[in-house]
Amino acid sequence: LPLFFSLVTLFLTFFTASAAHLVGGEMSYVCQGANVYEVTLRIYRDCASGGAAFDANLGIAAYDINNNLITTVNVPKGPTISISPNPGSDPCLTVPANLCSEYADYVATMSLPPLNGGYTLVTQRCCRNNTITNVTNSGSYGSTWTVSIPSLDVHCNSSPTITTVAPTLICLGEDINLPLSAAAVDGDSLHYELCDVYSGGGQGGGGCNAVVPSPPCPPPFTIVPWALGYSATNPIPA
Repeated sequence: LPLFFSLVTLFLTFFTASAAHLVGGEMSYVCQGANVYEVTLRIYRDCASGGAAFDANLGIAAYDINNNLITTVNVPKGPTISISPNPGSDPCLTVPANLCSEYADYVATMSLPPLNGGYTLVTQRCCRNNTITNVTNSGSYGSTWTVSIPSLDVHCNSSPTITTVAPTLICLGEDINLPLSAAAVDGDSLHYELCDVYSGGGQGGGGCNAVVPSPPCPPPFTIVPWALGYSATNPIPA
């Protein structure tokens, strides 16, 4: 599930322009042994102009199968990494002056003993870039990044981890192979799938409508509405 969510979130970044909002991300974890998990949240943003900067800290909440809050950790932001558009030798790729994308990682260590039903880890923040064209009123919707730890995880499972950064620029009418590879340190088989994405946070107020809900809210999550003609299985005009 963390893999599926991340892939579609990255697709949505291709439709951003210059509003400098959060535009995508992914969450994964690696078991360190002794019920300790290193959880990594990676968030992408459009940095071409004013807008939502990276938060200095974000919360990661752990819920049980009944959506009871088990714990929340406050995670500091790591270094900001600029993303190259990777123009290569394709003559169609003229990089616009206002193109700017970057990401930052939030890495937490969480002690989560085996639990019947497992855990759902969640971070939420508003809002998406308001120039995304395949989402209705995209600037009104934030993001939910989530990943699950299996029930009674005595085998020290780790989630899949995406190993590449998606390109930020593609050409109209040109074929492209998107390098969205992933790895499973456990040696598990991987299945890739397009799916809906989740909203999270709001444009103001308390609780789940806060820009950064604290703590992040539990499932069920709200699905971001696709614009007419788009869907989870048809996210880009191709």
